Amino acid sequence: MQSSIVSKAVRLAMITSASAAALTAPAVWAEEEEVERIEVTGSRIKRADIEGASPVSVITAEQLQATGIVKVSDALQQLSAAQGGITTAVNNGGDGKLSVDLRGLGAKRTLILVNGRRFVNSGTGADNSVDLNNIPVSMVKRIEVLKDGASAVYGSDAIAGVINVITKNDFEGFEFSAQYGETTEGDGDEYELSATFGSNFDKGNVVVNVGYYNRGEVRQGDRSFSQCPLAENADGTYCAGSANSIGMGAFVNGSEGLAIGSDGNFFGYIGDTKVTDPNSEDPDATTYEIFDQAGTAIGFLSDDGVSAYEPWLQFEPGGDGSSSDKGYHPFTSADRYNYAAVSYLSTPAERANFSVNGTYEFNDDLRFISENSFVWRHSNQQMAPQPINYTLNNWTLPADYPYAQNYTFLPDGITAGTINPVTGEAVTGQDLLWPLRRMTEVGPRIFEQTVYTWRTVVGFEGTLADEWMWGVSYMAGRNDAKDVSHNYINMDRVVKSVTDNCEGVSPDGTGNSPDAPCINYFGEGSLTPDDVKYIAYTDQGTGFNQQEIIEAHIAGDAFELPAGAVGIAAGIEHRRESAGFQPDALTVAGLGSGNAQDPTSGRYDVSEAFVEFAIPVVADAGFIENFDVEAAVRYSDYSTFGNDTNYKIGATLRTAGGLMLRSVASTAFRAPTVSELFGGQSDSYENYADPCSNADANATVKANCIADGVTPGTPQQNQQTRAKVGGNPDLQAETADTFTVGLVYEPTFIENLSMTIDYYDIEIEDAISNVDVNTKVNVCYNDANGGVDGTGTFCSDIGRDAVGQIDGVIATLENVANIQTSGLDFNVAYNFDAAGLEWRVDYESTYLLEYDFTPYAGADPFDYVGQVFSSGGSYVEWKHSFNAAVRGDSWSFNYQMRYLEGLDRFEADPGNPKLGDSTDAVMYHDISGSYFINDYVTVTAGIDNLFDEEPPYVTNGIDGNTDTYTYDVLGSRWYVQTIVKF
Repeated sequence: MQSSIVSKAVRLAMITSASAAALTAPAVWAEEEEVERIEVTGSRIKRADIEGASPVSVITAEQLQATGIVKVSDALQQLSAAQGGITTAVNNGGDGKLSVDLRGLGAKRTLILVNGRRFVNSGTGADNSVDLNNIPVSMVKRIEVLKDGASAVYGSDAIAGVINVITKNDFEGFEFSAQYGETTEGDGDEYELSATFGSNFDKGNVVVNVGYYNRGEVRQGDRSFSQCPLAENADGTYCAGSANSIGMGAFVNGSEGLAIGSDGNFFGYIGDTKVTDPNSEDPDATTYEIFDQAGTAIGFLSDDGVSAYEPWLQFEPGGDGSSSDKGYHPFTSADRYNYAAVSYLSTPAERANFSVNGTYEFNDDLRFISENSFVWRHSNQQMAPQPINYTLNNWTLPADYPYAQNYTFLPDGITAGTINPVTGEAVTGQDLLWPLRRMTEVGPRIFEQTVYTWRTVVGFEGTLADEWMWGVSYMAGRNDAKDVSHNYINMDRVVKSVTDNCEGVSPDGTGNSPDAPCINYFGEGSLTPDDVKYIAYTDQGTGFNQQEIIEAHIAGDAFELPAGAVGIAAGIEHRRESAGFQPDALTVAGLGSGNAQDPTSGRYDVSEAFVEFAIPVVADAGFIENFDVEAAVRYSDYSTFGNDTNYKIGATLRTAGGLMLRSVASTAFRAPTVSELFGGQSDSYENYADPCSNADANATVKANCIADGVTPGTPQQNQQTRAKVGGNPDLQAETADTFTVGLVYEPTFIENLSMTIDYYDIEIEDAISNVDVNTKVNVCYNDANGGVDGTGTFCSDIGRDAVGQIDGVIATLENVANIQTSGLDFNVAYNFDAAGLEWRVDYESTYLLEYDFTPYAGADPFDYVGQVFSSGGSYVEWKHSFNAAVRGDSWSFNYQMRYLEGLDRFEADPGNPKLGDSTDAVMYHDISGSYFINDYVTVTAGIDNLFDEEPPYVTNGIDGNTDTYTYDVLGSRWYVQTIVKF
């Protein structure tokens, strides 16, 4: 009885993916394989049964081919256990890298293996996870997905799970594949070519693979849902912005006054000193008073007698500012710049790969192994022209800046100044603060990455006494990247262009740049080609990741118990991780487009030892067919934070009738990466509210302020303060407790039917994160031991200057957060014969029960279940996948349905509801069909997103008005594939 169940489990898992209806791939057919002892992801001990104590899903090469998948990331991101990951649709913040995010815990908490060995972190330099671009589909034999923590077996990073890609190391023959496809809009073309050659010779095997992949771009302006940033009003959504609006303005003394306007589509600011509207029905309401060009107060911005917070005005082209008819109108989102028109919706990329794997057998007990791969990748993203403003770039326009003279909506003779809303007195000679402008003349920002990644493994494997299998290997991997950003703005030259040679601003003399022009930043198209040439530059950074591993292991049957042999595996490993990123020289100096940033450079070493046991406790005892226990322990000693030990205990209970219970409890950890430890620090400027500026603060806050020498109610002079962000060499490891329990049912009276349900629970402590400035300041001053010299939470990170103003906050990475998540995985798989045809159906779903993120100790947790973020990313509560396939003698047909339950926007304000605060459920349908022309040639065609489902609208969605991490943004697309084998 046991052997038939084992055979069925292997057949379903390895051939029809019974435990992983995991992806877009429906079941496909292959010849049944003889059951043998194999090493399954999650254990170093070879065994006959793929169904162990931990849930493992399997994706086969046949599935990938039958459904036209040409990127490993596409298959993995469609797992119901996955919550997002970086896709080709991530333009804003993307760098061409592709990843998978199991359980929504981040790609860095999922371990990626190739043939059971680690793969080097990869990307543009000092990266935290593996780039799946480096694993070509044409070399994949199968992908095993362990949905459980496994640090006791594999070490760091295996918190959410382990993905092990098994390559075609024993391939024989020749296979050529060509595929082309595009969207039904005629864009987003994608094609892939690959050739694989394998040969067995007298004492070994060699497999050679070459491939090329190319993907074209799709722009946000090419789709109706993303062609402009959407805003909302009573009638629905509307386009927020125009490509003709450069959004230029310059604010005068922001603490108490009126802004300047200009002769184009520009806006002004009415100052942030609030005064009470005497006509308001709300006696506590404050708002902003409006002044005409003569300096006369003309009223308050209000709505039916209730004061309205409307600090912005849009100045009309050619307006004189004397009235709303002739000079301005209340600023709305329609006056914004349309940054979406030139931004990518789907990013372009191309990739070339070459690999050679081989084995050589010296005798029956000793063989040499070698794995070698090289991947070249070029990718790019495109975004709107760079904005420059005070918040990002910390610059001002001098009071005598000549190009501002004709654009001030102030009394004659006052070229730049403010009017105090309380006294009505004009103040002259003020610099123009907070200038902002979209640099349309310079052109869109284009980001390019050129990345080279290589990996090599050499080693020996063998057997001892016909029972013990051993191996030693050396692995080295490295990637080098060049990260180029075009059409950036040299802010040092911007400052020179409004000071050094502008008449009336700065006298000629020492310190002036003789080649600096005086540039007019007011007005659309005011920058000349020479102006652009002077201020624009190309930013170039370089980075790398490098990994070296030497390991040795042994596994076999230690001794016999009445229920069977006790399996044991043990091993040692030493690993070195090095990484770095060198920003452009202008960035390091703080003269580029943003704040100064230091280079990243560092390395660490880790030595590890592990042992694992598989213990048969009961066998063939009536109703109980098997009861097995497995255990593992791994010790890790890091050169950075010290040591960590992780444990695992699991059990399986098989009964008559095809029922199996399984469970695993384990600890896991994630060591801080090079970038987290040694990441280049930089200054950021963040908004905050000083608790000491509130005269009505609670007693604790007042006491802490007084202890700091600050009188409660002291005005806060600046809205922002300097924050130190970046790496932290004092970081410790993240730790986790993981637990799974499940039921597998394979009824003996229905052949080839398998049903599983698994519960998982993961709790992470000391998660690496950072806390924003405003939170740190408020938590500190509400602590009984608060203040800059206090011992309260975050207080040591805050500094004040001599006059009591906060002058800096340390906001680097810390071991500060906790994450708690749990859920249920379901799977049903069934294959059968009917009407002379072979049928396969399988269903998979994941239900997210809990996802609580606690940003720091003592904080209230955030519940992320069913939430989507405007900045991108979501935690879908219910995800379903249904696959069906049928095969005849010379053809096959496949259908897949993917369902994502609706989401609620995390940032939603119940008091101010928005149209995109929730999304409807989305269902995608994919079909494909294959025709087997003969034994050598197969043609496959398919359509993904058959009914052209558009992504749902998410209010303030920063990329395409939706969540590009979760939804399909391309719409319906077709492909044709030809495979030739002989």
